[in-house]
This record gives sequence, C-alpha cells and structure tokens, in this order.
Amino acid sequence: MKKILFDFLTLEDSYINGGALYVRTVFYNLIKEDVCLYGLCKNENKLSAEIKSIIQELQIPLIMLQGNFVQTVNAEKFDCFFVGIAQRYNIYDLSKINCKIIIVCHDIGDICRYKASIDRNYDMIYDFYKMRNKKFPKLRCYRNLMKRIAFDKSFLGITLKNDKMLNRFGYDNFSKLLQKDNVYLVTVSQYSKYAIEYYFNNISNEIQVFYPPVVERLNTAISKEIENLSDSNKYFLFVSADRQNKNYWIFEKAFDKFNAKMNSKFKAVVVGLPYREKSNFHFIERVNEMELEYLMSKAYCLVYASTSEGFGYPPIEAMKFGTPVIAAYDTSIPEVCGKDILYFNPIYREDLYFKELYLTENYDYYVELAKDISAKVIKKQTDDLRNLISYILR
Repeated sequence: MKKILFDFLTLEDSYINGGALYVRTVFYNLIKEDVCLYGLCKNENKLSAEIKSIIQELQIPLIMLQGNFVQTVNAEKFDCFFVGIAQRYNIYDLSKINCKIIIVCHDIGDICRYKASIDRNYDMIYDFYKMRNKKFPKLRCYRNLMKRIAFDKSFLGITLKNDKMLNRFGYDNFSKLLQKDNVYLVTVSQYSKYAIEYYFNNISNEIQVFYPPVVERLNTAISKEIENLSDSNKYFLFVSADRQNKNYWIFEKAFDKFNAKMNSKFKAVVVGLPYREKSNFHFIERVNEMELEYLMSKAYCLVYASTSEGFGYPPIEAMKFGTPVIAAYDTSIPEVCGKDILYFNPIYREDLYFKELYLTENYDYYVELAKDISAKVIKKQTDDLRNLISYILR
C-alpha cells in the first residue's frame, strides 16, 4: 500500500478557483484507491466542512506546515508527496524532502504578464473598476500605480533578467526544487509546459501534461436571486471579474456598444465585482459552486477575455451546457478550446464588439459546436485524471 502525503494547504482557500477545485477533485479520486493517505496543511480550521468530514471518517493524519515540518515528513517515509498548486509553497524550501514529489504548476502567468508588460497597460483601468464603490477611487488608483512603479520596473520600460525576475516573484525555492531528481513536475497544458521550460533552467525530469479533471462540484443551494436572474432576459456572462488577468474592462466597454446597437436586448451578468448601478448590468460579488454552474447553463454566452491562462475551466464548463463562448485568443485557450469557437484579440475592444454581433447572427451554429467541443475536452480530462492518479501511485 502506497503511503501518500497530500497537499491540504491548497484546500484552505475560501473562494472558488480552478486550482483548488482541481486539487479537491484529485483528492476525491485518490481516496477511492488503496492508499495510506496523510495530509499537509497550515490551518485545518480553514478546511471546508466536507473535507473535515472526510478526514475524520477516513482518519487521515495531518502534518502541520510549521516549524521543522520537513524533518517530520522525512521521518514518515512517504512514497510520494503530492503538491496541487506549486505557488502555494513558494515560501517553503521543499528541496530537502527525500520522497518522490509530484508538484503541479498550472501556469506562471505572473511571470509571463510581467515579461510582456501587460500589467502596465491594464492596471489603472483595473483598479478603477475595483475601487469604484469606495471613496476617492481615482486617488486610490494613483496611489496603487505609484506602488507598482516602485515595485515593477516594467512600468519604466525595464525588464529584469531571468534570475532577478524569479527572485522578485518568489520562485527561488520552486526553481531549486525543479533541479532535484526526485521532483516530477506536472502541468495542465502544452502551453504551460513550454512557458515553464522557457523561464526555468535545469529541470531534472520531463514535465508531464495532464488536463485538469472535470470538476466535482459540491451540491450547494441556489439562491432565488440567481434563479430569478437566470429566468429573465438573455444575458452575457463574465466570471472572476475581480481578477486582473481576466481583463474585465474590455468586456464592459464592448458590451455597452454592442447592446446599444441591439436596442438593449441583452443584459450582462458580472460575477466577482461589488454591486453598483449600471444600466443593463447585474453585478454579483460572490456565488457558490452550484450558482456559478447554474449561471453558465442559462447564459446566452460566456465571454472569457483572460490575458493569461494555464488551462481555463470556464469555457469548457459553459460549453457542456451548449452555452457559446467568445474567448481571448491567448496563451492556453486556443489549445484547449480548439479552432472553432469565436476568438477575439484581448487588446481590442472593437474585436470583441464584432464577435458579439457575429454570434447573434450565427447563434444556433455555435450552440451545437459548443457541445461537440466540450465533449472532446471532457473525454481527455477524464482520461488524464486516471493517468494522473496512476502517476501518483506508481
């Protein structure tokens, strides 16, 4: 029986994100195997009630991520230590752990965006939307800009050399780990694999690519607000608008023009930003897992304008319901979604405006296409989950 140490630190997240859902789904499938499972966490009180229940039912011992935890891990003589999100451990030196380590790096979007100087183009607008409901938003935006200039030389047209950049973004321990013979890196797309290879040297073992699994969502209640919203007007959906790389500002600008041309036929539902009054827009700051899935299933379209993705769950999750997607032609998204969905350049709002109009003229075609694309990707996700579990246990 294999003795596995599992990353519970990632499961301490209190909000929905693709990385945590990935790790949770791997956990649900790993406990079905004949394994002796331990957990590594920092604060078990932050784990969800469901995870705590499973820990208690299966009597999974926990090792706390504090003090000399490396010595404790080595003393237990594990066959494998599974790390679900590499960046959660950037501040820890895992290089002295003796057992096999499988570490998942979904993307290095922070590095890629820095090298492309994307943030200096978007930060002011992003901050303005984020600060909109607070007092003195412009003042706060300018203050944040000054902080970024002090931290990030790319604002001045200067980019750091690789070694200095990795140090600035806190990847020193990760870089050192990749050079160890007992460390095996897993990522979620070919794009992410080659992005990692581009910025990190002397990687000891071949990077493995497994698509992230189909998410096993918790059966949470759907509020009346969400039900009523979904049963009313046709709406374009935008999710995770509070995350800078999701590129929300371009959606709002393009949708205003598009909907004016359509005589306000549509609404926009935006998840991730605080509620504010705006014609034909409905803002929802937080939703639970089933509410998010429900919104996707009822949407007229999902707009996914992200400027950096390792995989990108939302387009595939939306398309399984036959919901068409307009996505940025960027990073991993074309690799995962294929060539046949509607893409736009995430810099040009007029391109998104054009694709929104084009979708309304060819809607039924893209509904059927969405189902076909999703079915193919979901099959690979299912196969790759089995491959990942085998990789952990071998």
